[in-house]
Amino acid sequence: MVAGIIGAGESPENVCIREAEEEAGLALGALEPLGTHYMTPGGSSESVALYAGRCDAAAAGGVHGLDAEGEDIRVFTVPAGEAVAMVHDNRIRNAMTGMALLLFAARRKALRQVWR
Repeated sequence: MVAGIIGAGESPENVCIREAEEEAGLALGALEPLGTHYMTPGGSSESVALYAGRCDAAAAGGVHGLDAEGEDIRVFTVPAGEAVAMVHDNRIRNAMTGMALLLFAARRKALRQVWR
């Protein structure tokens, strides 16, 4: 998962592409929206737009991020099934990441068909 704040004149899709490069060293191809959600309805007007991005993550790894933003992000990959299992057994405890992985898992078969 990568994350970023949408700047003036920037689309959520542009943020996905930019942050994937900055935070993970990955070039995204097709993007599929997974939904826009309020993380604390009634308590905040902040929303989170979630996307699945097609990429080749075979060589993903290392440390990424922008020095100017104080980022020191360790990138690693796990098989999709393992990532979803990490949500179910509470190894991933970030609500946004968990929600994105569960939405991805529910749509994985359809994403594969679209991206072929």
